[in-house]
Amino acid sequence: MKGDFFMIQTGLERFLKEHLIMLKGKNFGLMANHTSVTSSLKHSVDALQERGFTPARIFSPEHGFRGKVKAEREVGSSVDEGTGIPIESLFPFDESRFFEATAELGLLLFDMQDIGARFYTYIDLIAYGLRASKEHGIPFIILDRPNPVGGIIAEGPLSRQGVAASFSPSGLPVRHGLTVGEIAMELNQTIGGRLEVITMKGWERDMHYKETGLPWVPPSPNANVMEMPRFYYGLALLDSINLSLGAGTDKPFRQLGAPWLDAGKVIRRLADRKIEDVALEAVTFTPTQGDYENERCEGVRIRPVSESWNAMILAGQIFEVLRSEQPSFVSWKNKDDRYWSDFIYGTDGLRLSYNQGNSVTALFCHDSLQSQAFLDFQAKKLYT
Repeated sequence: MKGDFFMIQTGLERFLKEHLIMLKGKNFGLMANHTSVTSSLKHSVDALQERGFTPARIFSPEHGFRGKVKAEREVGSSVDEGTGIPIESLFPFDESRFFEATAELGLLLFDMQDIGARFYTYIDLIAYGLRASKEHGIPFIILDRPNPVGGIIAEGPLSRQGVAASFSPSGLPVRHGLTVGEIAMELNQTIGGRLEVITMKGWERDMHYKETGLPWVPPSPNANVMEMPRFYYGLALLDSINLSLGAGTDKPFRQLGAPWLDAGKVIRRLADRKIEDVALEAVTFTPTQGDYENERCEGVRIRPVSESWNAMILAGQIFEVLRSEQPSFVSWKNKDDRYWSDFIYGTDGLRLSYNQGNSVTALFCHDSLQSQAFLDFQAKKLYT
């Protein structure tokens, strides 16, 4: 049964009810942030302490333990005011420091809400946990949570090692279709840590987040609504060129723009392509983060009108319209002397297809075939 009157049990809630014996006598660490809550919004740290178990150390990701730090901003280590527990920041990434901080632990827990895209930085920390588990010979326990965009569709290419961003695990699709527990199982085939996954109860692969009955806790400041993950995995690819995706506005990743964008022309050309699953509106907005911070942008706002709409296909169409209508304005972003598109797409295919005048939409469809086969036949699934 799905819908408003159904609520799944997360790995955290099952752990609190059935598996606390694992912590008995253990000096344990917790990889967590503000999304690490029960269905009644009680934080995992508080829930554990109520049962007599206090983490020796908390490890927090990008955006910090409380989830309030802007994207890509350095997060310092600190002490949690409410509990006095030391918080080790894992952003920027520093695996050697993480190994040192976990050396005295007897067990490591992971409990964070993913967003369903390979380049979302939280899931790279799973690899950290697995390698620390192997290095120190300690259990690494994943408290599983839903993939908010469901688990039956994979899109984009399988990323190539050495091409994807350092925070983007190789061998996974852009839209991976896995839960964090399944990602851990996939990565652990080559890492070999002492992994255990506490599965959810009641989650099914075709569920989107609104069908779980769970409250939506924004994983990051720009994931401010439950629908945002449906936009993110595809439209974030447009962040590889000089566009703003509305960071810091009330509709991040649901609108895009730039001071140079001819929004009316873009909308007309997209309409010519008979895109029927979304409504497009010309807007102006002023981002407070990222590209064109505090600059007025002409933009396009996206409103889905059908459940069948696809963010990656829409992004491909937008790339093609920009190439045909405003090519002199478009430029590819560089990070550390490498193209950001290659980092987040996982191969150089997006950039090369665009530059060579080929169909970006066709590329996305082609690359997704291998990824769908990966999800259907190769990935270790915990749920039906």
